[in-house]
Amino acid sequence: MSTTDPVTAPRGTKTKVVAIVVVLIAFLGGIAIGAIGDRIWLLHRGPSHRNAHAITERVLHKLDDELELSPEQRQRVKQILEAHAARMQQIGDTVRPQIRQEIDQNNAEIERVLTPDQRAKFDKLKMQLTPRHMRHS
Repeated sequence: MSTTDPVTAPRGTKTKVVAIVVVLIAFLGGIAIGAIGDRIWLLHRGPSHRNAHAITERVLHKLDDELELSPEQRQRVKQILEAHAARMQQIGDTVRPQIRQEIDQNNAEIERVLTPDQRAKFDKLKMQLTPRHMRHS
């Protein structure tokens, strides 16, 4: 006669639950890493007219697909998107130096609490994390 403890689940059930949790964590982690990676990739590409144009075209295409725009509407929406993209680019160009200054102040404060060896490593990390378009400003 086998004695089974009614409180514990059969061994196979517990293993399945653990496997499901691990898969869920891996899935959610993948989404998070993808989203973060996408933002880092966009930051490293830097601002450019090409990026703004590509975004405008993507938005226009999505609106055209979803709203079934007439040719006249499509042209007008394209003009609106391009006009605002140009203004947003100007705003970014104005704000970017202030952001650079904040990053520099942030880094200087961090460096003050690091040892000389840590500072050397931190300098290498900064080069990896700083977008190319901001390194020479």
